[in-house]
Amino acid sequence: MGVNTLAGESLRQEVGQFYRDLLNKISALKPYDKKLTGFSALVGSQYKNSDSRLLVYGRAVDGWRNCWQPHSPVEESLTKILKIPEADKLADCEMNWILRNRKNWAGSKVGSKVGYNYKSSSFWCGTRDVLKALEEKSILTESEWPSRLAWSNVYKISPSERGNPQEGLRSIQIPHCIQILQAEIQHLEPNNILFITGGWGIKILESIGVKQQTTDKIVQFAEIVKFKYGNAKVVVAVRPERQKRTIWVTQVVSAFKSLN
Repeated sequence: MGVNTLAGESLRQEVGQFYRDLLNKISALKPYDKKLTGFSALVGSQYKNSDSRLLVYGRAVDGWRNCWQPHSPVEESLTKILKIPEADKLADCEMNWILRNRKNWAGSKVGSKVGYNYKSSSFWCGTRDVLKALEEKSILTESEWPSRLAWSNVYKISPSERGNPQEGLRSIQIPHCIQILQAEIQHLEPNNILFITGGWGIKILESIGVKQQTTDKIVQFAEIVKFKYGNAKVVVAVRPERQKRTIWVTQVVSAFKSLN
C-alpha cells in the first residue's frame, strides 16, 4: 500500500464531528423516512503536487456507494460516509473510482444494473478538460488525470435513489455544510476552486465570499478570494449538460486565467 493511499484521511478526521452533528440533526427529523446517501471529499494522490491544485465542487452526489435509513445509528452512517473502497486503497488513489466500473460498488442499486463510464458525464469530461488546460506544465494521461484532482459537493447528504436533495433536506444541512466547506478549503489549500453548481448552494458559497449573480452566462462568478492559508481563484459555472463542451471549457478556463 502506497503512502498516498489515503490522501484525504487527515481531512476526514478533521471534519468527522461536523458530519456527526449533521447526522444527529437528520436522525431527529420526523417523519422523514427516505433512505439517504452521504459524501465526503476525495483527494487524488497527486493533488498536493499538481500544478493547478484544482478543487472541484458539484451540487450533491447523485447516487453513491452507501445508503442508510435516516434513523440509523449515527456512527454507522458516519462510517459509511467516510469509508474508502479497498479497490481505491490498493490503487493508491481515492479518485481512482472514476476509472473503475460502477458495478463494483457493493450495495449500489445503480451500480448493480449498469457500469459507469465517466465519458458519458458532462460534469467529469468538462472537469477533465479544465484540469488539463490548467496543468500547463504536464501532459496528463487517461489514467493519471483523476489523481490530480480533489472533489467534493456543496451538499453532503442526498436521497439514495439518486437526484438532488429537496429544499427541506438542503436547508437543514446549510450550517454544517458551511463548516465542512470552509474546513475542506483550509485543509486542501487549493490554488483553483471550481464550483459547477450554477446558483445552487449560494447560501453556503456566500460563506467564502461568493456573491449571488443573476446571469445567463456560463461563468457566474470569478474572483480571487482570500483564505487563512492564502489566496485562491474561485470560479462558479453553470452545469455543462446543456452547453457545448468546448465553449463551456473555454469560458471556464478563460475565467481562471483572467485572474492571473
